[in-house]
Amino acid sequence: MYLETLGYHGVIEFIDEACSRSCFKVRRDEHGQEYGVIRIGSDIYPGKNVINPNASLDMMCALCHEYTHYIRWENKMELSSDIFEEIITSLQAIANCRDKLNTRQLEQLSSDALYRLMEYIRYIENPAEGDNK
Repeated sequence: MYLETLGYHGVIEFIDEACSRSCFKVRRDEHGQEYGVIRIGSDIYPGKNVINPNASLDMMCALCHEYTHYIRWENKMELSSDIFEEIITSLQAIANCRDKLNTRQLEQLSSDALYRLMEYIRYIENPAEGDNK
């Protein structure tokens, strides 16, 4: 599996639901101990939305992104701001996975981070527009 090639040997959940989202989640076991889970949903397969780089990330890029969320959580580096966490995670995924990804995949992750930053800038310039999304 791709995640093992990245060095991840933790919990992986495969979600067999239409329109399910891949993500990184923190869970607690029966003793209250936190552990990370990478959830793999139907969105892991790239879409055709060329406007939104997040929808066009290939599977390896998406997995690198979620794996980097795990690393950031494990190292207590998560940011409280969701949008900045997503931006930094895509950028850090480039560094974490650069030897496993080709040039096009690295560009996809860069585009994802830039797209999210531009969306944030558009939102702060016109917050009322963000309410309609």
